[in-house]
Amino acid sequence: VPYYIFKIMLPIFFLLVITWSVFWIYGSEIEAKVNISIVTLLALIAYNFIFDKDLPKLPYLTFLDAYILISYFFAGMATILCVYSYLRYRKYKNKINKVDHYAKYIGPLLYLVSNLSVFSYFF
Repeated sequence: VPYYIFKIMLPIFFLLVITWSVFWIYGSEIEAKVNISIVTLLALIAYNFIFDKDLPKLPYLTFLDAYILISYFFAGMATILCVYSYLRYRKYKNKINKVDHYAKYIGPLLYLVSNLSVFSYFF
């Protein structure tokens, strides 16, 4: 179990922290925000290919599989929210973008709740 936590789950969590850090970047910096979110999404996919050989091939979904799928979803949502945030920034020209403001807190909180609910389902 510690192997999977330290070699798979923590690096994935670290990549997601980097992905969701884009919501602390100013709203007009769409290139920086999308670059960070896309690169970390691609890093997550590449990392999955690296450790895929260490995971058993099972016909059912395991906790680790669910954790990885949830992580993919939240990394993808960060990219979509970056684009949506920029569109709102261009439309309203507000210095404080509500999408960025709420995504800073709600995204990581939903990620935690999602993983806790999956954890409670499997254990």
